[in-house]
Amino acid sequence: HTENLYNDLIEGELTFGWPKSFATVAEEVRAAREGCAFFDTSYFGKLMLTGRKADAAMQWMCSADLDGKEIGSVTYTPLCNAHGGVEADLTVTKVDENSWYLVTGGATMSRDKRWMLHALEAGGYTAGDVHLNDMSADITLLSVQGPRSHELLAPLTAGGALDDLENFAFSSARDITFANVPNVRCLRLTFVGELGFEL
Repeated sequence: HTENLYNDLIEGELTFGWPKSFATVAEEVRAAREGCAFFDTSYFGKLMLTGRKADAAMQWMCSADLDGKEIGSVTYTPLCNAHGGVEADLTVTKVDENSWYLVTGGATMSRDKRWMLHALEAGGYTAGDVHLNDMSADITLLSVQGPRSHELLAPLTAGGALDDLENFAFSSARDITFANVPNVRCLRLTFVGELGFEL
């Protein structure tokens, strides 16, 4: 091959020293640490688990204790196999009684979904009990992170839904109208160690 576009793109990145992108990455890290950073994480997997035994199935499948969780609560949890090995880690949001919104990594989504289906079957949860619906292609997932993320989002929400963070606890979710779009699920979460939201 006389030309190798992919190799040309990564030249200078695959190194034991500082890559060419170091200054760009440093700017992004500084924005998330001191200001506000916007991430399109739509490639993440988005699933809904519903059905008359969905609450029991989630309690059985997840390592975190989900018993008695309130509607709107968000929990970060691993999914472990019978030997205690971690099969996946994800966030789960209780949307309603027997209704859960699950977000898993984009690179592992297909595998995670297959493992969940197997685990539900192994736990005796049949199609009549629960339904795992893959909504990944139907939902956009945007993450706004950093100490100034609230300043960016609050003016764009109707009815002052994000004006008072004292009433919007970390690891909770609510549906808001955002930029004139109704029924946007907003989770108060962070993965950068600062204030953050997922829409």
